[in-house]
Amino acid sequence: MCGIAGFLYPKNQSLFQVNIDLESMSDAVARRGPDSHGTLVEDNLSLALAHRRLSIHDLSLAGSQPMSSPSGRYVIVFNGEIYNHKHMRREISKKNSHFHWKSSSDTEVLLNLIEIEGLDATLQMIDGMFAFALVDRQASDLYLVRDRLGEKPLYYGWHNNHFLFASNINSIMSHSAVTPRVSQSAADLFVRYGYIPNPLSILEETSKLSPGNYLKLDLQQRCIVYIKAYYDRSKALATSEQKKIHSMDKAKSQLRRSLIDVINDLSYSDVPLGVLLSSGNDSALVASILKSEVAPQVDSFTLGFHESERDESQDALKIAEHLNLNHHQKTISSDDALTVLNRLNQICSDPLGDPSILPTSIICQFARQKVTVCLSGDGADELFAGYSHYNHHRITYLWQKLSLLPSRTKSRIVNKLISFKQLLSGTSSIGYLNRLSARLGSSVDTLMTLLISDDYRDLYKFLNSQWRPYGLLQASTSNICSFGPQSDLVPRGLKPYILQSMLIDCLMYLPDCILHKTDSASMYFGLEVRAPFLHRRIVELAGATHQSLKIKNNKSKFILKELLYDYIPKHMVDRPKKGFGIPLSSWLRGPLAEWSYDLIMSPVVDQIGLNREIILEAWKEHAASIKNNGKALWNVLVLLSWYECNESRLTHHNLR
Repeated sequence: MCGIAGFLYPKNQSLFQVNIDLESMSDAVARRGPDSHGTLVEDNLSLALAHRRLSIHDLSLAGSQPMSSPSGRYVIVFNGEIYNHKHMRREISKKNSHFHWKSSSDTEVLLNLIEIEGLDATLQMIDGMFAFALVDRQASDLYLVRDRLGEKPLYYGWHNNHFLFASNINSIMSHSAVTPRVSQSAADLFVRYGYIPNPLSILEETSKLSPGNYLKLDLQQRCIVYIKAYYDRSKALATSEQKKIHSMDKAKSQLRRSLIDVINDLSYSDVPLGVLLSSGNDSALVASILKSEVAPQVDSFTLGFHESERDESQDALKIAEHLNLNHHQKTISSDDALTVLNRLNQICSDPLGDPSILPTSIICQFARQKVTVCLSGDGADELFAGYSHYNHHRITYLWQKLSLLPSRTKSRIVNKLISFKQLLSGTSSIGYLNRLSARLGSSVDTLMTLLISDDYRDLYKFLNSQWRPYGLLQASTSNICSFGPQSDLVPRGLKPYILQSMLIDCLMYLPDCILHKTDSASMYFGLEVRAPFLHRRIVELAGATHQSLKIKNNKSKFILKELLYDYIPKHMVDRPKKGFGIPLSSWLRGPLAEWSYDLIMSPVVDQIGLNREIILEAWKEHAASIKNNGKALWNVLVLLSWYECNESRLTHHNLR
């Protein structure tokens, strides 16, 4: 794992300024690669490259970057891992027995594959998680490439006649040509959903390269030639009904064999490797296969909480003892979370509203004391229907029935419901009546959502928004509520409707929230986290597995649990899911109450253009336990905190 950065600069730019900016961008990704760094300025192409290295394969200087191909045509800065690089190395050596390898690194294999086969063919051959910049000196082209599911980040954009790219937003903002401005659309989406769907980022003029895509930049003409998808995620995840696997025995057998092979590939490392273990089924299955089928000795890491309602450490310990893992546990309190909170905007340069970033950061820091690489269970929920909203059959059924009503009838009902909500807002200040009013109001919001949703994608969007009704951003307009181009990749009318939810999650929530969290937390502490479930082989097998094998008798991830029963006792499997979460609601009423109130009352609210009155009312409801607004408030607080931290660098304007 590494950090990469670079930029195309004007031809009259002084090399002195180029090197200053390059070092600034490199320093901003330094924590991603603490072991070494390298830079390259190609003045004939007006291009500068920087690389920060976390050494995983070939710890010698032979694996340093930027790295050039044998002919000198290509040069690369690479972040990530190519899991099948040993196989690809053997294939190259078979075709050319006299080929001379300079290192045992996966980057050299990738670079030689590109020189021999070309970029397009290479991208179909490799498996891994990666983001890289490739310079074709002969053709004067720059390519930016991101992995299939979005495990590794890559930002880019034009700023004052400079084209910049980097592994994080802070690196982009560190360049002297950048005058950063907050994107209104991104801020609006963030407070609703807690993440920013690709290709948007928090900054105007800066984008995230979407997963499974690559960008071509003509260095002479100084323009983006195209952005091209080399992997169709929608097709991989929504296999036609005729090709689905319906047999549990067949699907389970294929899944077992595939996971063993994949975990074996992902376990190759020249540094110590472990597993992040919650009490959940996903990480338990990864740990089980790693220990039983691949590695005789496995270090596992988990967190405990002083608050009993979130603590799962004893359940994780039982799993670890059953599997005979070398288990490590850390118990944390709100004080530990506050320590991470103070560094949150350094950990996540693009704001992230998932509160589990706090414990995830702590466990990554904890694991890094023993190992450099960890396996995780990321991706299983999205691929095998693990989230509770995949099981909302009654809501879907009601929406289908209501959609049959004439538009005029639905409009009249919505108007009546709005009047009813206004009546509820004037109810008594007596505590239990206020709580009853809040519950009724929430139900009314849901019913209005069902009535105004024209298709299932609208229903998904509204139900997953933390702020209903809208109006939090004072400049908010209805068109901003769109998820953007990624949601358009979901076929309209795709059934069952659960497939639409899963596909939207895989296209946006997975890369822009879950994987953004994992990458940010792990790389800040120099830990590489690998996700077996996100290997292409598992993704496509999940897409080919019939829905009835994923949810059965209201039991989610059914096939994963059936496989896990072969490794650990059933009573350890059939427990409520917790994950690396935190007791957010109680902390916002307790140790985080003063911090949250101070942020809401700060001038930053006005500078961003948020509606303080709405936020403060939600905060008061939450503080008085009238309504649980914890997640909604958290999204706003993270955005405010991010803006406050970056205020000196941001252009002072609000979003109104």
